[in-house]
Amino acid sequence: MPRVICHDNDFIYPEDIEKNIRPNDIHEPHTTLVSVENALSNGLVIPLDIMKANYEMAKKYNLKVHLDGARLFNAAVSLGCDAKDIAQYADSVTFCLSKGLCAPYGSVIVGSKEFIDKHVVIGR
Repeated sequence: MPRVICHDNDFIYPEDIEKNIRPNDIHEPHTTLVSVENALSNGLVIPLDIMKANYEMAKKYNLKVHLDGARLFNAAVSLGCDAKDIAQYADSVTFCLSKGLCAPYGSVIVGSKEFIDKHVVIGR
């Protein structure tokens, strides 16, 4: 079951992640993933230091981090960095070619070779 984390300024912080990790209880699903986006749907861009701190908190608990990069390239321009500087704080990234880059259609999923090999099979 997904758990949505809300914060007054729409960002999430390491302490938000930590307090929302489910305990190891047979009656509840285990937390395995933190899914984030950058830029947010309202146009706010998460600074790299927060992305890094959240990634480090997730790794402390052996959680995977997925970045919904629908507006990844917009965030990179806003932060004055390369998209890879943002994506380094995720284990997998998806981005839409039509939304951020005005291509006619298409999306891309990026991750380790093991991750891609597993998900290519699922996607077929």
